[in-house]
Amino acid sequence: QSGACEACVDGCIDCTAANQCTACKDGKYLKNGASCVDGAGSTCGAGKYADRYSGKCESCVAGTTGSSSQKIAGITDCAACSLDEANGRLTCSSCGSGGKLLKTDTDGITSCVESNTCTADYFTEGSECVLCGNEGKGGVAGCKSCSDKSTCTACLEGYYDSGTPKCTACAENCLTCNDANAGQCTKCSPGFFLSGGSPGTCSVCGANCATCTQAGDDKCLTCKQGYFMKTSNGPGQCFACDDTKNQGVEGCAQCNGGATPTCTKCKPNYRENSAGTFSCTKVCEDDSACGGTAGSCDAIVVDGDGSVKYHCSQCRQQ
Repeated sequence: QSGACEACVDGCIDCTAANQCTACKDGKYLKNGASCVDGAGSTCGAGKYADRYSGKCESCVAGTTGSSSQKIAGITDCAACSLDEANGRLTCSSCGSGGKLLKTDTDGITSCVESNTCTADYFTEGSECVLCGNEGKGGVAGCKSCSDKSTCTACLEGYYDSGTPKCTACAENCLTCNDANAGQCTKCSPGFFLSGGSPGTCSVCGANCATCTQAGDDKCLTCKQGYFMKTSNGPGQCFACDDTKNQGVEGCAQCNGGATPTCTKCKPNYRENSAGTFSCTKVCEDDSACGGTAGSCDAIVVDGDGSVKYHCSQCRQQ
């Protein structure tokens, strides 16, 4: 009947035809511009993942497409992946049938690589390029470089060459040492300084210091990531990038500079107000988000291409 209303597919909140969905309900993901799936397991289809930022099933290779509150980089040659929401990046679990090896680096970042690039700090195990120190997959604990999975040629920081086993842990908070005794450290971990000469023991720096030569909150030489120093000359105190009481920037996760920091990255659920200046606005408090319903955490706004422009339910994570 002309002019009759027809229901969208299950889970769809906006459609141009019964089988042409443009946006799905919260917790569902748009698949191939037609249906809404829950994103669990392989429901998005081969080579795709559920992207909570765009509200779509996206390609492992291409990453997020269209307009989104957060862009996700794709992984070349990846055949199966999932979204690591804590780090805002994809984790590949298979490189498919193209002959590439699945490689996971020390930061947990995955990629698909040629077998001849799996050298020095890695060994080949089946279809994977594995870190020498991955004991769970046959490597040597504490090993940095190896000639094969059971032969270590250099130890990681925090370990020393003890012969048998090849790499033994230094004392706590020590990066390089002569042996495992606390007084035999020659270099300390960030946030600690060497006291009593070298070799010596590692003592804690002041709060939020990355490096120092003596104890005290105002004796920092450099700050940990996510903090800035209020003095630019000599030792000083480190404050969080979003500490507005000390000239920090609201919603800022990373910053640089001296007494007045410049924000370089916003916290999750905040967005850059303009490229380069990096003041940060909470998504749900943007007056233009969700039809002007500032503070609403139940709505989405969909761009013309079907991508979620603002996804206010993210505020629930705060």
